[in-house]
Amino acid sequence: MCYIYYVKKRDIYKTDFNVKKRMVNIMVKYNYIVWRILIIVLGTALIVNGLLLFFRTNFNLGNVLTAGLGIAFLLYAIYFDWVHEKFPKWLKIILSLGISAVVLFSSFLFIYGLNDNVDYKEDAFIVLGAAVQGDTPSLALADRLDATVKYHKQNPSAVIVVSGGKGPQENVTEAYAMEKYLVTKGIPQNKIVKEEKATSTYENFLFSKEILDNTFDGEYSIAYVSNEYHIYRAGGIAKSVGFTNITHIHCGTRWYSVVTGTLRECLAVLKFCILD
Repeated sequence: MCYIYYVKKRDIYKTDFNVKKRMVNIMVKYNYIVWRILIIVLGTALIVNGLLLFFRTNFNLGNVLTAGLGIAFLLYAIYFDWVHEKFPKWLKIILSLGISAVVLFSSFLFIYGLNDNVDYKEDAFIVLGAAVQGDTPSLALADRLDATVKYHKQNPSAVIVVSGGKGPQENVTEAYAMEKYLVTKGIPQNKIVKEEKATSTYENFLFSKEILDNTFDGEYSIAYVSNEYHIYRAGGIAKSVGFTNITHIHCGTRWYSVVTGTLRECLAVLKFCILD
């Protein structure tokens, strides 16, 4: 009787173990399918986002990086098994750490940029240029200009410097398009100074400083406006050209520009840290 009881109990345990094993295998397979689908959806979304921005904005590195990242995710999903079988563990760790670093640093850039520190007593306000389509500011640049209008209402005495030259895909200088936009929003033209040579953030500040040094006698304070993710690097560049009393205010970033903007900015910050 004891032997029979032991055999039956052993069979029950064995059956339970097999059931649990099958359940685990099902869950692993289910998670594998879900994870693969999520990667495909993410890759497709990034590719579409990058391609759409080619038509909505001027050609730039951020759009290329966004579409390229989407292609990389799609290839990863397609060759999922091969990647996990052939890639060494150390390479997987490096890739994971790299992606995590980009996500964390992008989060830092946004959080830093959201913390405005203007006191509305600055002597000058610099608008950093962005893409122009025809003679009309792009949506990103229009957002910066709308923030400028709000700032002007609280500090109408500040000199407004609109900074930006003519890019390869633009019909007029960015400064010209910005001045035209601000005047239509009610800002007096005599409060606006155009800087029409700059082709980079560094030149935005460098050439704006040359203008402001000739405008003011002695020390003066400035504020600048840009997108959240750009505030951190812009502040570092402003200090590097000689500005000392600096504050900033951000404008919002449209959802479809978040990825392309932050990817490009991460590389730009890395370049700035190395060269400066």
